[in-house]
Amino acid sequence: MKLLAALRAYAAHDDPATAMANFVALVLGWNGPFYPLYVIALIGGTAGGAVFLTMLAMPFFLAIPALSHRSGTGARVALSLVGTVNTIWCIKLLGTPSAVGLFLLPCIALSALLFRRRERALFLPAAGLPLAALFM
Repeated sequence: MKLLAALRAYAAHDDPATAMANFVALVLGWNGPFYPLYVIALIGGTAGGAVFLTMLAMPFFLAIPALSHRSGTGARVALSLVGTVNTIWCIKLLGTPSAVGLFLLPCIALSALLFRRRERALFLPAAGLPLAALFM
């Protein structure tokens, strides 16, 4: 129970959008080590050692709540950017046929949900980068 309380405190933020970004970042970060196992279970050992390189983004996701204590907006931008860069990295590692590029769609949706109307200058690049990557 103490671990759960510590995680809740780490992810907590006064801004609901930033608190949700922290929660999503923690979920993605903690799932990092399991993703290679999932891929291996689906396609077998043909994925090779490159599948384990997908875990490199884990510390970046786990650091987002710490960033939010300095800047809530910065944490929301970081989640969108880390998610997009991680997806592009996974496309390079696993190849386009793996369909991992479909994870760019949640990156776009997350950007749309995390930013307010007055933050349009941040929303457009945050949603535009995964959109551009989707069509490349």
